[in-house]
Amino acid sequence: MKAFGALCKRVKMDFSAKSSVPTTASSEAAQVPSHREESTRRTDRQPENSTKGGQVSSNTPLAHFPDDDRELQHFDLCDCYADKRSWQRPVDYLPVGRLIEAAAGSCYVCSTVYTGLGVALGQCIDPDFTAKWKRGPHGELRIDYMKENIWGSRRTFEIYLGFGQESLPPPIHKMGNFREIHEDPISSECINRVKEMLDHCEEVHQNCRASSPATLPRRVVDIGTSNADIKLYESNAEAADYVALSHCWGSSQNLTTTKATISEHKLGIAWDIIPKTFQDATRISRELAFRYIWIDSLCIVQDDSEDWKTESAKMDKVYEDARLTIAASSSPADADGFLQLRTKYVSKQFATSHLAFPGGTANFTVRQEPSNHLRHDVPGRIRDSWRANFIGPAGTMQPLDYRAWCFQEKLVSRRLLWYCENEIEWDCLDCSDCECGSRYRVFIIDGSDWRNGSARQGFQGLNVIAKNSPLERRLDLRDAILKNWRMSIIPTYTQLSLTQEMDRLPALSAVAKTLEAIIGDEYLSGHWRSDLLGLAWVSGPYGKNPPNPGRLPAMKRAPSWSWASIEGPVDFCYDNEDDYAPIYEIIEEHSVSGGASRSFDVDLGPLKVAGHMIPGRLSISDHTEDPRQEKLIYRCFLDDNDIAVTSSFYPDAPLASDGHSFHRTTTPDRQETSSPVNFLAILIAHVRRNTGFTDRSEGPVIDFSAVRWLTLMVLSSGDRTAKIPTCKRLGLLKSVHVNQLPAKWDERWPKQEMNIV
Repeated sequence: MKAFGALCKRVKMDFSAKSSVPTTASSEAAQVPSHREESTRRTDRQPENSTKGGQVSSNTPLAHFPDDDRELQHFDLCDCYADKRSWQRPVDYLPVGRLIEAAAGSCYVCSTVYTGLGVALGQCIDPDFTAKWKRGPHGELRIDYMKENIWGSRRTFEIYLGFGQESLPPPIHKMGNFREIHEDPISSECINRVKEMLDHCEEVHQNCRASSPATLPRRVVDIGTSNADIKLYESNAEAADYVALSHCWGSSQNLTTTKATISEHKLGIAWDIIPKTFQDATRISRELAFRYIWIDSLCIVQDDSEDWKTESAKMDKVYEDARLTIAASSSPADADGFLQLRTKYVSKQFATSHLAFPGGTANFTVRQEPSNHLRHDVPGRIRDSWRANFIGPAGTMQPLDYRAWCFQEKLVSRRLLWYCENEIEWDCLDCSDCECGSRYRVFIIDGSDWRNGSARQGFQGLNVIAKNSPLERRLDLRDAILKNWRMSIIPTYTQLSLTQEMDRLPALSAVAKTLEAIIGDEYLSGHWRSDLLGLAWVSGPYGKNPPNPGRLPAMKRAPSWSWASIEGPVDFCYDNEDDYAPIYEIIEEHSVSGGASRSFDVDLGPLKVAGHMIPGRLSISDHTEDPRQEKLIYRCFLDDNDIAVTSSFYPDAPLASDGHSFHRTTTPDRQETSSPVNFLAILIAHVRRNTGFTDRSEGPVIDFSAVRWLTLMVLSSGDRTAKIPTCKRLGLLKSVHVNQLPAKWDERWPKQEMNIV
């Protein structure tokens, strides 16, 4: 420790906001060779001495000069840690002591890294820590700083050019300036940044432009120019721009428009009774020169069921036509607001002295790396799912991201301005961006982004393609749209929270209406008539063992075959790598609802299907006496106990038996029980070799004699003697090997019609 202290003293570091690192004393000016000169003459990774314009000492500076755009690690940026005795490149993390030695010597990269770390930390660097750095995608130096082998201690910082600094020598010559995250989100600098993103979108992004001038919704809030001018305005559908607000109501009593207050609100709404979130949205809207803002709690009469149904059903158009949607992401309730001061990523300025820098000194800016640059419209809990890598990583969740109603507002909005906890973020149809600029990315609309991106990217990407395509091309997009629905939208949406359980389908109606217009399919209680794969859903994040049943809502809101009939996460049972084909068909659907436009009505009609129905039995046992086994054990038997099925059964909800048949319940039957059930074969799979399963057949998917896997829907027994039995869905058997069934099983149990209610 004494040696380390002496080394720090020798380096003479000053970790104030303005600091510099002196290079090794030299009476000779550094002449830094150009990249071309260096690349052609370098043999031992050290520059040659120059005799013109000053000389370079034998130990200055040990830097590489690559000209590609890849992310360069520390061993690409300088040779200070290379082991000349070994062909192996250095370890990832390096002791701080070695960094100090290089900074005290002649390496301007290490000098910049060390000084920046000290300024960011505000103290002398801990000798027990290690560091690594690389050149980031925007030319910045990204520094990871952590205690050795303790990953929880890791912090990441980024260094950019200081303001006014023009150029640097290689290899940090591509370093640019960054955008500041200002402390006050309503400051002129922040407002100008928002205007810049909005103006750029309107000027450059053709996909984000409205096809026709927007008309005002039935009601909007006229915010005027002063706090005394705010009132509820009944429009005449006149053409005008407006802002829409996406917000969390919170649990406290909110300001709402009711039958009793609507007349009063038309005359005026006093500023001091307006919730903080609404006040903040008003301030931002005025700064951006908007006069009207749509807020659901004020623009829909909350105690008028007919008005609520009518106006809520228009939310797809309200958010799609809004010139901008303000998302109060960081606010958990209307009373809290979203324009809080941000201090986490405030930057600090520092200077580093070195003979290699123009004028002998270079100015830099350092800050902690903003962490919320991953998409945050995918809930973090989706990482429990096997499809985590397919859907994409999730960023830090904001309060708004947990709300189901806000999910569709995010999906259908053309432009989203997110006010997050630490900075402002931007999403439109063509790009993503943020206040600091490091989230900027242009989407490849007709490419991988809609396939592998977030739920919003998939939805909007396919929507843009469809709008720019002829009708026949739209029909070709149907499979992609349906796949995005069941593999991204539904697994994400079902993890989100609702205040009113009966809103599960209405809160997704805006998305469904948009897709209904594109694919021309019939929307049935959260499913699409042509999407036969869509009935193969499972309760709980798929791949979680043991099974994780959902919860029954207090009131029935959908038929048992729909994922909307339960509350909780829903996923789909098949691997994206495999080939699945439906082996049942929908004969008739008796619906009392009118598709997506009337998703408030519970569909009480049965779904008549034709498929191979196999009689069987389900047994449930409780092994809670074993402390290692907390869940129930489910066993399925086909052909009335003759064939034990070795496959995981995923119940939709807790099950109970009356001695003759199982039914869903709010509490599981803890006693060992067994009752008849039916198994409906709905999918047959051709499992590919690269999934790890052995597939011994190269035949077509629909080949009952080949080695294949079946997906079986587990149904209540119903009346097996009836010509067309009526059953309820209980759960799903994901994969039953065909070898477990008798030969010619499809002939033994031929297709028959049944009703699922």
